[in-house]
Amino acid sequence: MHGDSRITEAGEAARVDLKQHAPAIRARIHHGIDDADYVTALKVLRQMIRNTDGPAA
Repeated sequence: MHGDSRITEAGEAARVDLKQHAPAIRARIHHGIDDADYVTALKVLRQMIRNTDGPAA
């Protein structure tokens, strides 16, 4: 980035909104999924990406 980077008012409002709603969003997405299963699924997906020479972050 160049110069003095600052978040806009709209950006700050969006950040605050997301921070407020993130726990409920995560809970809805992860409903019925065991934490261990979630971790396993991520590991499998990352390996599949590596197998196709993609960037597995």
